[in-house]
Amino acid sequence: MAINLPKGLVVRQCGGFHFYQTLNFETVTKTNNKMKTIKRWTWMSMTLIGAISIGIVSCSDDDSTDVTPDEAQAESAWLIGISQDTPTGSVVYMSVLEEMPKDIDISSAVELGVNTSVSSYGEDVFTVNDNAGTITKWEVNKRTLELSPSALLSVASAGFTGGLPAPLFISETQAFSIDIQEGAAVEWNPETMKVIETINFPPNPLTSIDPDAWSVAGEFQVINGKILMPIRYGKTDNCCEFTDGGGAMVGVFDPLTNSVVYNQDPRSAAGHAVLKNDGSGNLYFPPSIYNTTIAEYFNHDNQPFHTILKVNADGSFDPNFELKLDEILPLKITREVTYVSGNNLVLVYIDTDYETPGWENRFDFFSAQTHKVSINLITKEVQPFTGFDGYNSVNSFVIIDGKQYMHGFNQIDDRWYDTILRENSFGDYSEVSTVSNGFFSAFNRLW
Repeated sequence: MAINLPKGLVVRQCGGFHFYQTLNFETVTKTNNKMKTIKRWTWMSMTLIGAISIGIVSCSDDDSTDVTPDEAQAESAWLIGISQDTPTGSVVYMSVLEEMPKDIDISSAVELGVNTSVSSYGEDVFTVNDNAGTITKWEVNKRTLELSPSALLSVASAGFTGGLPAPLFISETQAFSIDIQEGAAVEWNPETMKVIETINFPPNPLTSIDPDAWSVAGEFQVINGKILMPIRYGKTDNCCEFTDGGGAMVGVFDPLTNSVVYNQDPRSAAGHAVLKNDGSGNLYFPPSIYNTTIAEYFNHDNQPFHTILKVNADGSFDPNFELKLDEILPLKITREVTYVSGNNLVLVYIDTDYETPGWENRFDFFSAQTHKVSINLITKEVQPFTGFDGYNSVNSFVIIDGKQYMHGFNQIDDRWYDTILRENSFGDYSEVSTVSNGFFSAFNRLW
């Protein structure tokens, strides 16, 4: 969970210059409906970047945009990132709003471009430019919610050939960018935006099993000072031979020793790049739809694709927990383990009545009719779950102030709708905001 930094952070501007991340940037100002209009600037040369950097460092206190006592501070600030697919790639937009509207209008958001991600820590916003290998830090004006880029960090020299991953924040002064595919990590300081150390370690061993397969680590978790990295393994091309990936896998990165241990368990497949946290520190490694192409089309020696395992705080698998979903449900495809709350797990699945399409239409899985149930992790009792009626698929997003926020997805006439749902209590949810023809890629409350 994000740690709130002290309020009243200073955003400085020198000689009219702002320090931007990519070649096309926007300065955001608040409108009457609390969205933002965009003012674009274009960099002239890399020499100007250096001049801007020096300008930021040499600003005087007279340029402070601190909120004064007679100015009204925004009561809250919600950060959103929106990803929208286009013929040239997935374009990312970013906004900070005082209130979340029912419908998101991305026309008034900052366009960050393709291969960009948005995240936050405390009251600071960070964007990652995958192509450039850079991380930009943004600060938010307390009164106007104006976003101002304040520093730029380049980690391109670390050798992230597979793309720069999203940052993982440990504290106000320690963060990591980790690519386990390359066996590379950069430790850096979010406060000073300086590199502390570049680290090399043994890469994810699944990458060398099958040259036509892919493997990725996704949503990391910091538990007891160590970074747990669930690994997903898959194959979507060159039907239909497959080399067994060796079971579920979690990488454990230790920042104290800069070492990585890879834990594997053959009782399930390397199914998802997300660990489900029940809010009390219990972690579960779920299967997901991303294994469906292997399960449905490839020869895989009966590898278990629908088993949920429990992960200990040290990243090892609990040998005493195993939930085989296909033994208690008429299950053909695990669409999503949405989340775990106490002893209850919420599952979205596609049943055995579904007819597997031909290989060329394999991605129809994502729009197939689904069913939702809750499962008691102790008794394995299955109950219909009506809390997500109206959404074809729902998965967890983020926990804010102890409340679960989730994605609710629908596809209508080839157009995707992504709705953020807030949990009021187990089984009771409220709609927050919806974006059409796009997806929420980031969502957090800054204050």
